Amino acid sequence: MTSGGAGVGNPADHISWTAISGGSAFGSQDRSSTGNTAYGPVNASWFGEQSQAVTVHGLQWQLDAFGMPHTYTGYGEATTTVSDAGTVAGLALPLAPVTTGHVAMGVDISGGHVVTDKIGWLAFSDWSAIPLWRDQTPSTSGSYAVPQIDASIGLQVTMVAGLRRLDHYEPGFAAGAVVDLRPGDAPNLSQPANGSVGVTTTRAFTYVGTANTVTVALMSSDASSDFIVYTDDDTLTLPSVPALGLVPSGNATFFWGIYSIGPYDSIDAYVGDDGGIHAFGLNRPVTIGTSQLFQFNTAAVP
Repeated sequence: MTSGGAGVGNPADHISWTAISGGSAFGSQDRSSTGNTAYGPVNASWFGEQSQAVTVHGLQWQLDAFGMPHTYTGYGEATTTVSDAGTVAGLALPLAPVTTGHVAMGVDISGGHVVTDKIGWLAFSDWSAIPLWRDQTPSTSGSYAVPQIDASIGLQVTMVAGLRRLDHYEPGFAAGAVVDLRPGDAPNLSQPANGSVGVTTTRAFTYVGTANTVTVALMSSDASSDFIVYTDDDTLTLPSVPALGLVPSGNATFFWGIYSIGPYDSIDAYVGDDGGIHAFGLNRPVTIGTSQLFQFNTAAVP
């Protein structure tokens, strides 16, 4: 694949990134430029037919002294057809100059949480995306350079509170936006307390999940009794369905923790009308919280 075009060079302090999308096809690759216009190879993967029509997006930008985007120098797109085990050689992807804008991003956090990542994405309508920056400073605010093209900006923040974690993503922003993200709190386990013994199938497991999410609880033991529980409640019990052979091992050590997944207000909304759990993409908001892990021992079987 070749890049470049009127007013667009390929200097060594720039990043060139491509994203491929079409049907179920996807693929991407970045590269620090080295002064020439050759670029690739870029691999694409997909499900379904052996051949797939795809769109290839190409974006180039200049980095500042801290490795963050400073000025966007070119964008272009091209269409082609990819085939299983085939090669598309010498695809021309001319880059035309683009205007650089900025997005101001702030994060509201509660006590005990620390910001570890602030990430910006360029999300296209065909579900492909290009990552623009990753700011790993603990600052709760920043201003970031973005390209002004026909694509939206998605903002992602990661926070931690001890061993708990919360990832929050919001799409649909444009250059000039002033965004105040309110991710909520990472989920927190309550009872049974870490190290509890004699836990039975009537014991209530309680926790505080992230707001506007459903809960996926994982319970795993050293006796190969593993359970996954989906719920929109704030309590659950250790599963036991003897008729199906789903009985927790007695006197066994378990670890448990939860994921908070949203934004959903019910398990039905999470699963969807088709009975399959929805996939997440960069064109929809996403919140995923991860709790700490607690250990407990089950009661001995009589």
